[in-house]
Amino acid sequence: MARLPRIDVPNVPQHVVQRGNNRQAMFFHDGDFPVYLGYLREALIKHDCSLDAYVLMTHHAYVLTLGKVTGAISRCRTARSGLSRPVQSAVGVL
Repeated sequence: MARLPRIDVPNVPQHVVQRGNNRQAMFFHDGDFPVYLGYLREALIKHDCSLDAYVLMTHHAYVLTLGKVTGAISRCRTARSGLSRPVQSAVGVL
């Protein structure tokens, strides 16, 4: 069964979870966390979203974000889907 589309309403906070591929680790060193947060900040600014809260764990990230216009969170989420790649490639994992 296909996943239902995300309800995307402006100015309503949404809880978004990002996991590594096949639930593998996303972060390998303490320095990976600030790198990820920098990329996350760029995506939030670019797509007009605000960050209300976040939790970063080795295997996944929880983000509570608010989109200011319809579709902002989806665009931001799509941009963030590739954020773990630079972190992983920096330590040699593909």
